[in-house]
Amino acid sequence: MGILDAFNAFLSHYDRDYRNQQFLEAAMASTALLAIADGSVSFAELMARDDVIERIGQLQGFDVGEAVELFRIYGEKLTENPKKARKEILKLSHPLAEDRELALLLLRMALVVAKADQTICPTEWQVLRELAKEMKISEVELETFVDRPF
Repeated sequence: MGILDAFNAFLSHYDRDYRNQQFLEAAMASTALLAIADGSVSFAELMARDDVIERIGQLQGFDVGEAVELFRIYGEKLTENPKKARKEILKLSHPLAEDRELALLLLRMALVVAKADQTICPTEWQVLRELAKEMKISEVELETFVDRPF
């Protein structure tokens, strides 16, 4: 069973609308944090974000426009007040620690964006470590995902 199949099965047991919205917001906020971590959002990172949105959208019918808007909103928050926005974003990922499959999916999505420009810079690694910690994923486990495809 693939991670996306597991994600779909999990959501069938819970309130889909609430969980979908919670996951979408955490995912877009986290990908915005990773995209900005190296100082600017590259075209490759935007393309990676779009790929992630398309993949999860096919499963749960996410509104692509809403996902892009969430990414933009969190990007602006990170530009205006980086410390406050970073705390808020990390807090959004924390509830996903309750479900390992969702936490791992969010981490994989973040890795797709981090690897979009062919290298994971030190500031992106720091963000990945912080996200993993919030979702109770060990750094060792995080490193096992680096070379895996989404």
